[in-house]
Amino acid sequence: MSEENVAPAAPIQEAAPEAEASPEIAAAPAPAETKAEAIKAAAKRLSVNINGKNEEFDFDPNNEDFVKTLYSKSKGADRAFQEAAEMRKQTESLVKDLMADPKKFLSNPHLGIDLKQMAVEILTKELEEAEMDPKEKALRDMELKLKSYEEEKKQLEKQKLESDKQRIEHEALEQFDNEITEALKTSSTLPKSPYVVDRIGKIYMEALMMKNDDGSPMFPNVSVKDVMPYVQQQISEELRNLVGAAPDEVVEMLLGKDRLNNMRKARVAAAKAPVAPKIQETGKSNKPKDEGKKEAKKTWAELYGKWTVLLFLFTFLRP
Repeated sequence: MSEENVAPAAPIQEAAPEAEASPEIAAAPAPAETKAEAIKAAAKRLSVNINGKNEEFDFDPNNEDFVKTLYSKSKGADRAFQEAAEMRKQTESLVKDLMADPKKFLSNPHLGIDLKQMAVEILTKELEEAEMDPKEKALRDMELKLKSYEEEKKQLEKQKLESDKQRIEHEALEQFDNEITEALKTSSTLPKSPYVVDRIGKIYMEALMMKNDDGSPMFPNVSVKDVMPYVQQQISEELRNLVGAAPDEVVEMLLGKDRLNNMRKARVAAAKAPVAPKIQETGKSNKPKDEGKKEAKKTWAELYGKWTVLLFLFTFLRP
């Protein structure tokens, strides 16, 4: 029994090192790399003619999304072209039938046209036209032309009014935007954000709409600069109340970590900045001794007295 157990063990020990030493198995590429190389190798550069111009594109048959999109667009374009061709064919057939036999074409019950009534109306109109006095006909033609001219004039005036309205609105908006920009630069510390601009517009319109008891405007000459203090006060109070009542994490979320870090760095830099020493006055002058000697020339009155000068002038200048 011992000889039977030893005999089969020998081939098992010999097979193990052969599997480990196989260079083909060790050098086999990863499945992902093999797939990527296969996809890259399958991609092709194709050239197509579109409206007389050659355009190139990369076609990858393994890219299912691209192939599906290309197929869908192709089928949709073919269907649209087919429908347009059928509609054009039907239109040409209708025009051909109408020109070949108008009576038969117009007698089609699907059109709902009463040929007898239409003929009566045509004949009646021709008779009226033939029996009408030439002066009346000329007057009628003139009235029709005048009516057409007036309608055209109204249309042109309407278009001009609409164009002028759009131009005035554009100029007013541009002027209002310039006033807001100038007011924010000179009369406020608020930024020019959509929120601030919207609040300025609302308060400005409220000021314009305010009326006195007699119905006259309360602030007819109000400007954007005039309402800036109220806008500044309202927004500052709203933000102060919001930040004061919100938890620290909400404040950090609203302001953002970058803004908080910038504020912290600015405070640290201001604290580290050297402070100039204050100079205390001791009553002693720091000027050099020579500067005290440099005085302006004194007048005669300061040197000899006012009355001495008067006596001198009286003595030598009298006649």
